[in-house]
Amino acid sequence: MLAQGEVTRLYLDKDVGYQKHEGIWYRVKWARIVVGFKDPVPELQDIFLKRRAQLNWGVNWIATEKQQCNRYELKEVQRLLESGKGREPKTLP
Repeated sequence: MLAQGEVTRLYLDKDVGYQKHEGIWYRVKWARIVVGFKDPVPELQDIFLKRRAQLNWGVNWIATEKQQCNRYELKEVQRLLESGKGREPKTLP
């Protein structure tokens, strides 16, 4: 269960960052998928939930790669949490 206001995603760049899943921090790469109104919805796998991702029309961000953070990355996550940086994407979709 997430505490209200708990940060679970930190952005390093427009498509790379950290995400907390089931209490574990991962370094994640996201892909921007745009689905038009008449476009067929692509079949993509959610790497965290291990099932088909639920995409909507418009812009979708899907985690395509993940790797559990090592101790140096966890220190960076802690630094970002303490500084308040990385909570917003570097570029808006």
